[in-house]
Amino acid sequence: MAIRARRRFLVTIKEIINGAEKLNLPAEAIKDALEVTERIIEKRLVKKCAPKIIAAVSLYLTSKKYGIPITARDIVKNLDLCKPERTRFIRIARALARELKVGVPLEEYVVKIAKDLNLPEDVAEDARELVRKASELGLTAGRSPLGFAAAAIYMASRRNGIRISQREVASAAHVTEVTLRVRYKELKEKLGFEKAALEKAPLSW
Repeated sequence: MAIRARRRFLVTIKEIINGAEKLNLPAEAIKDALEVTERIIEKRLVKKCAPKIIAAVSLYLTSKKYGIPITARDIVKNLDLCKPERTRFIRIARALARELKVGVPLEEYVVKIAKDLNLPEDVAEDARELVRKASELGLTAGRSPLGFAAAAIYMASRRNGIRISQREVASAAHVTEVTLRVRYKELKEKLGFEKAALEKAPLSW
């Protein structure tokens, strides 16, 4: 590694360690993030990027590789990225995630949202089953997982008789209420639920 690249790498290491601590990433994930960073810098996968952006990208890719449901918003917040940094980070991270084919299972986002909303395990399990079926039907392919996770949580809550607003679920999932409603409508139609009500019933398709 050239001297200039080495300096960038050392500065990026500090950003990764600080960010990983705030995000509560396990030690093995931090080690992997450092290896991803070295690869990005050595192979020049991104050009003219500040160390903080490279760190953010590395943490994003690593969290996906380990199946840890950390969103781009979580990383932006914990690494304190400004608007220009945020825009570039999201563009690069998503492009590399597609190129390297890394992603977090949709069910993990469901678990995270359910936990953030303090919902019972029955709701989380029901929502996991909903997204599993949605994935089998190809509804989620190539689309953002958070909208479907939010819709599944909202649907599962209704099926289990728990009163929760679309606004609460959308806020916990960091999606708009419009996105939640659109994905909810898709799930309701494609999974065969009656329009009038969503009563608790076995998910047997």
